[in-house]
Amino acid sequence: MDSVSRMVIFSLYVNALIDASSWTAEVPSSVSGMQGSHIMIPCSFNYPEPKIKPSEFIVSSNIIQDYRGCTELVGDPRQKNCSLRIDPLHCSDKGPFNFRIEIKDHDKYLYKDDTVSIAVSSKFPREELTRRISIVGEVVSATCSVSHSCPYDSPLLTWSHSGIPIVQSQQLTVSQWEVTSSLNFTISITDHNQSLVCTAAYRGGKTVNKSETLNFKCKWTTSVCLVELYFHFCENRILLFLDPLYKNIPVTGIQIKIQTIMNFYYVLIVALYYQI
Repeated sequence: MDSVSRMVIFSLYVNALIDASSWTAEVPSSVSGMQGSHIMIPCSFNYPEPKIKPSEFIVSSNIIQDYRGCTELVGDPRQKNCSLRIDPLHCSDKGPFNFRIEIKDHDKYLYKDDTVSIAVSSKFPREELTRRISIVGEVVSATCSVSHSCPYDSPLLTWSHSGIPIVQSQQLTVSQWEVTSSLNFTISITDHNQSLVCTAAYRGGKTVNKSETLNFKCKWTTSVCLVELYFHFCENRILLFLDPLYKNIPVTGIQIKIQTIMNFYYVLIVALYYQI
């Protein structure tokens, strides 16, 4: 498929004399999008104002077969907006693309100097942590960002860790937007060496993800962490129960203390130490 055939033709029903020197269009030289998702190509155009206003805009009357059913004019031609959406986006949709306009019974014009190409890629989200090594019990902030090319349907960002994320969106360029998800959570001993995963889900089912490994230091010392155990008395024996969340973390020591309170009550203090 050559570059000349890659065009969407819009027909304007009008009869008027037109000066060809006023034909102009504005499109980005390139846009990028995720394969299987959708993309919007921003486009605006101009033509000499006829004495008779266009009475009707015929859209996609001569779209080539490969693009029928997967292209949509999202701009309003009456406002000289020719923005186009391609859904879904394929690897073969690289362009270059040209915009062409036809005026019924009079003239037509190809904006051959205003071409746009598409970079089809797999965009992995960017993930950042405020602290690579954190302290148990402290709040950690993580952010995840991904760029996209369609403001009407941005990717959905989700996290593997519990918490309430804050999502923001901003426009980077005329054809690129960015959505960012920020997550705050309190780190615990069970998070050590676990992956914090951010997943970006695009329309059409395409997903990509980025992960960071969580590392932490102990609150009490730089080398060990203390975890209290549950216990109760049974037939003059003390039964200790370790929370299942800690079963995969190697124990490096145990400490048992009996503390007397007011000569009447005895408190048993049991602590396990974990090397990290």
